[in-house]
Amino acid sequence: MFSETRLYVDGQLADTRSVTQGAFANDAPMTVGRGTISGAVRTYSGQMDGLGLYSRPLRHDEVLRSYRGKQSGLYRTMWGCELPVRVMPLGDSITAGTNGSRTKYFGTYRTSLYDTLTSTGYNVDFVSSAYSRHTDDQDRDHEGWPGYSSYQLRNIVRDSLAMNTADIVLVHAGTNKLSSALAGMTELLKSVDLYSKNVPVIVARIINQQTYNPDVTQYNVDRRHGQQSDCQWR
Repeated sequence: MFSETRLYVDGQLADTRSVTQGAFANDAPMTVGRGTISGAVRTYSGQMDGLGLYSRPLRHDEVLRSYRGKQSGLYRTMWGCELPVRVMPLGDSITAGTNGSRTKYFGTYRTSLYDTLTSTGYNVDFVSSAYSRHTDDQDRDHEGWPGYSSYQLRNIVRDSLAMNTADIVLVHAGTNKLSSALAGMTELLKSVDLYSKNVPVIVARIINQQTYNPDVTQYNVDRRHGQQSDCQWR
């Protein structure tokens, strides 16, 4: 029977060849790195980064995800589990986005982040109990609550995770009630730990305000260095 052999280099299709293949017996031997080409035996000379065997041909997007995942690590497994990585964007209005804006990005980082991840081959799914009002947002799920402080987010995060299981939590919080934001962030992380110590949390530096606020800069410095004595920053 005829089939197509595809060569991928760095996740991109480089060449294809149509080949004739016969049937394979279940107990047929398999040789890797050695073959007969034009009557001559050829042996591969070089280094392999990895070897995988699959029960079916991989799609183009699966090959790209495999390559990207090896390069940077945002990847659930090699193969055998093709579910997307579940990401919970947690925060205040900067996570939720604005309701009045007609621009694509709606005052939030979520749209740009999702576009960047999916365009480079990552298989991700934003999960949450809230839903963006913007219909052209590719993934409208988020856990952004306008006006919420880090303490208020602490109070809801365990229930949110219980309803919407996440593999990774992204946190952008602290703009509201900045004076207690650092302590509130510590309590928020503790609350995630009470749900599960196996869920990674990525805590962002908060963006400054249109009128520069030095307290925001100081919060980011303190958050980065974990100034709270009992803080388990990740």
